[in-house]
Amino acid sequence: MIISGGIMEVIDLKYGKGIPVSAENNPQLRLYGLGTYQHYSGLYHIHTVAPTVVQPRLYVTSGELLSLEKLLTWVETEVKAKAKSACDGTGEFHTGEHCKFCLIKNSCRAKAEENMKLSQYASTQPYELQSDELGYVLEKTAGLERWVKDVKEYATTLAVTKGERI
Repeated sequence: MIISGGIMEVIDLKYGKGIPVSAENNPQLRLYGLGTYQHYSGLYHIHTVAPTVVQPRLYVTSGELLSLEKLLTWVETEVKAKAKSACDGTGEFHTGEHCKFCLIKNSCRAKAEENMKLSQYASTQPYELQSDELGYVLEKTAGLERWVKDVKEYATTLAVTKGERI
């Protein structure tokens, strides 16, 4: 973190080589910025927050400049209600590319339900599918292969470490 001239830059070093991450509209980085602002605002006059991602192994740096007002408005309009529903246990699961980083990806019901939707195409010959259906199947099967591998690893771990019958 660097604070100079009313600008607070919060730097997230990501050392992996897998996926380039953008700081633009990145909720995780904005929350880092919010927390850092709350911690240091009593010591420094901060008017701009600059969340930044540095990925040296990919030669990627990405940043965003946010006025403090814009950051705090985002917290009020986007974050507070979602945080409350998550704390209350009433939030919704949204599957997507981000699932690969999730701690419960191996046993997530939302991911399982999404993947099971593909079963409706199981008895259909590929030449009977419309172009939009083919696109949907191709899009979803890429993640399906990874998910099946994750589920197998998780089931094996449960069987070996806890003696569970799978």
